[in-house]
This record gives sequence, structure tokens and C-alpha cells, in this order.
Amino acid sequence: MSYHAVIYDGSQIVGYLGGASEEGIRANVGPGQDYILVDDVVNPDEFYMLKRKLTPKSQFELHYKDTQEVGSLLTIAHVPEGTRVIWPDGEETVETDGIVECELAYVGEYLFEFRHAKFFTTKVTIHVPA
Repeated sequence: MSYHAVIYDGSQIVGYLGGASEEGIRANVGPGQDYILVDDVVNPDEFYMLKRKLTPKSQFELHYKDTQEVGSLLTIAHVPEGTRVIWPDGEETVETDGIVECELAYVGEYLFEFRHAKFFTTKVTIHVPA
């Protein structure tokens, strides 16, 4: 018999293991991590853990206007607490107040990436025309 396990840390799936025994799987689980046995391979991009159960991820419901004017203040609302945001300059922050704001100082495209264990990673492009 072969065993399959999803390894997780909190709500974030961090890996998948297969082995000949549950003891062999348990021996490969890192500090602070836990596991559940599953019937088949699980794609960590599609699920997260909630109370020791695999739960399908959802789409972010971000609110923003994708075309803006130079000099305007971009506001992206409905950002869930704990969301990691990768800004156009590569800086990464964790949001706590539900809003991302950015002054749009130049013409071009601004690319933001939103990551959260419970949601599909989402890229948002803001266009600032000349």
C-alpha cells in the first residue's frame, strides 16, 4: 500500500509526500508543520487547509479602476488581511487594513501581484495612458 500526504503550515499547503508507510511520511514532516493523508496528488495552487480539511481556493474580489490618470491616487479595495502584495517596484508588503494605495507618478503600466493562502494568486495591471 502506498500513502499520500499533504504537508501544511497553518492554512498554507507547503508540500506533498508519497511513501510506503505513514510513519515514513511523518518522519519527513518539518517542525511546525502537520499533514493529512489523501487519496491522490493535490495541487497546492488550488487548495488551502481549513481545520485539517482541504478547501478549494477562491478568487480575490478586489475593487479598483484599471485605467487611471497620471498623478492620481490608485486605490485597490477589499484586500483580505494577511495578503502579500508585490508592488511594481518589487517591494513586498503584507496588508492589514484592506486597502492598497499608490500614487501613479508616471505614464505606463503598474503591475501588482496579490498572494494569500485562501485565494488564487492574482495579478492586477493598472494602465496610465499619456
